[in-house]
Amino acid sequence: MRTDILSVRIAPPHSLLHFSLNKTSSIMSHPTIFDISNTLDLQTFIEQYWQKKPCVIKGAWTDFECPVEADELAGLSLEDDVESRIISNIDDKWDVQQGPFTDDTFAQLPEQNWTLLIQGSDHFVEEVHQLRSYFDFLPSWLLDDVMISFATDQGTVGAHYDQFNVFLLQAEGKRTWHLAKQAFTQTPKMIEPLPVKVLETMPEYETFEVENGDLIYIPPGFAHHGISQGNSISLSFGYRGPSISETVGQIGFVLDETLNEFKRLSFDPIQTQPTYISKQHIAQAKQQIIDQLSDDVIAQLLGQQFTELKQSISENKISTEHFKAMVEQDQIVYKALNARIAFTDQTLFANGEKYNCTDSHIIELLTEQCEFGLGQIPTTHLELIHQLLESGVLESE
Repeated sequence: MRTDILSVRIAPPHSLLHFSLNKTSSIMSHPTIFDISNTLDLQTFIEQYWQKKPCVIKGAWTDFECPVEADELAGLSLEDDVESRIISNIDDKWDVQQGPFTDDTFAQLPEQNWTLLIQGSDHFVEEVHQLRSYFDFLPSWLLDDVMISFATDQGTVGAHYDQFNVFLLQAEGKRTWHLAKQAFTQTPKMIEPLPVKVLETMPEYETFEVENGDLIYIPPGFAHHGISQGNSISLSFGYRGPSISETVGQIGFVLDETLNEFKRLSFDPIQTQPTYISKQHIAQAKQQIIDQLSDDVIAQLLGQQFTELKQSISENKISTEHFKAMVEQDQIVYKALNARIAFTDQTLFANGEKYNCTDSHIIELLTEQCEFGLGQIPTTHLELIHQLLESGVLESE
């Protein structure tokens, strides 16, 4: 049977993400189906499937144990600072409820046809946060968050598409997935009016059954429709892909910090008609704008945009005296679960802010280690750590 979607079965070492660049896949009769004897070749995945077409990896994670139970997810949805939704489709009637919920909310739900979604679960569940490291072949600053979906029998959020790369790990139970063979090139029609975005028509697709430990990769623009078979839990690792217009729109904010009012566009007097904007004028303006887009400006644009938090957090003011006492006691500090960090050779970006930092040891502490003692920090960098503690990037015991 011809298929346009990669379907792979992987043996140990237990995870798709332990790619091996030295191993190659044996290719079956059809060039898009691979029989992997050990691990999926990372180079093959990136060149042929990353941001190009879906990929179904059977047995990607053998003996995988779901890091959170359904009751714990329900408990998270009761919290004010957790973004949660319940989507149901009963008798072809869609409904969306926004959390926080109460115990009565769940008591009133039917036994099937609904799904609980917990956004940013990696910010609240340490075990989920640790799973992110298995995707370190991708830049961590691209990761948006890890959403957990608990679905009852026949639970679904409908056929839809996303504008980001997503890895769907089946953590518990089974689901049926319809995956489109081609990506949308134009905005498709959605069923209107609905409280949830559901495609009016699912394009040509293939169907896959996934169970515990299976993994699906879906690039941007590919329609997909998952239906739970019995109760099930899946983890969705979503990687950001902002639109070009969104990114360009942020350039002005970055340039505002680097340019002053005396840096202005200038034009040569190459006028043929007083009201005519000539090609020469356009070329001059274009070049002057491009000249301002240095590597440092683009780095700041990426660093601040991709580390910005979805939800703002309150600052935790720490007096100089208190911080000095923390240092003297070599108090342990650790990176907050919701902290977003990236860096260049000269700059640290954290939760949408930039900090000057060229010390590789400090960068390593902030990006590689989960916790460290303040006594390890050189005096010259204590002010940086103080700022990160106050901004919520770091937390203390």
